[in-house]
Amino acid sequence: MLGAEERVVGVDSEGSSGTLGKYPTYFPQFIQTASIGNRNDCDVEAILKLQPDAIIIGTKTGCPYLEEKLRGSDIDVVYLETWSKGTPSLFTLACMLDEVDRALEYQEWKDGYLDMVAERVATIPEGERVKVFVDRPGNTTVVRGSGYSEAIELAGGINIAADLADSLRVDAGISSKNTLPPVETEWVLEQNPDAIIGLSWNGGYEVDDESVLKERYDEIMGTAGFGETNAGKNGRIYVTYFINTLGAGDHIGVLYFAKWLYPDLFGDLDPEQVHQEYIDRFQNVDYDLKEHGAFVYPPMS
Repeated sequence: MLGAEERVVGVDSEGSSGTLGKYPTYFPQFIQTASIGNRNDCDVEAILKLQPDAIIIGTKTGCPYLEEKLRGSDIDVVYLETWSKGTPSLFTLACMLDEVDRALEYQEWKDGYLDMVAERVATIPEGERVKVFVDRPGNTTVVRGSGYSEAIELAGGINIAADLADSLRVDAGISSKNTLPPVETEWVLEQNPDAIIGLSWNGGYEVDDESVLKERYDEIMGTAGFGETNAGKNGRIYVTYFINTLGAGDHIGVLYFAKWLYPDLFGDLDPEQVHQEYIDRFQNVDYDLKEHGAFVYPPMS
């Protein structure tokens, strides 16, 4: 987004969880970039050899004990939460790289779409808003505070599980609110959602066959009783690739959701066209969504 790819001297590329291991098509410019191993076990010697000014890792997981291992090296370790709070982290990175103008250009573009959605859904009376159940794999859902729930709310929907009682989760030894709690099918049936949006771990930029999303769709459709909900009866069961609603590009998911929930209100909106503009203008990737990728199912007409 910041046009600073040439300043990247090393990436986590080894194994299935490494950047290139998971997204070689989306990050072709880093194929020849030096590897620092895997984010679960970074190669400190490789990092020292590259002599970067800083290494950027996530706030919860990634490169265990790296700060301690790099003590005395003059390499800054920067923790950025780019997963659910992508835009604030983008500006932090923009300040570090002196690319604030580029970040502001992106923010203005993104806000234009979010403001449009907000203005339109503001006209919908509370009693007429679509009740949504988010079906997360593993008999779990999402509550208020998760990026998925925020996307539903921004799109004008009501997450029926927003206030569902939940437990604590532990990430890297840190306890926090569990925003992805388990849920019983019977409870969902009692709530009788108007729409069901299923999350899929499969799909995205590295897949050209939407059958992986259809498998998830069929799984949800096959859940006992779901066909008898308002969502099932009215054909309002959908599947989205999970990453659509996370990170700095989270508004892409909001637009898909808004189109699903209120097709009449957003008849002039083409989420795929906005998604393509995001890729062409801000991701610098040669990628045609009409030819590649699997992001939503059923396909939008």
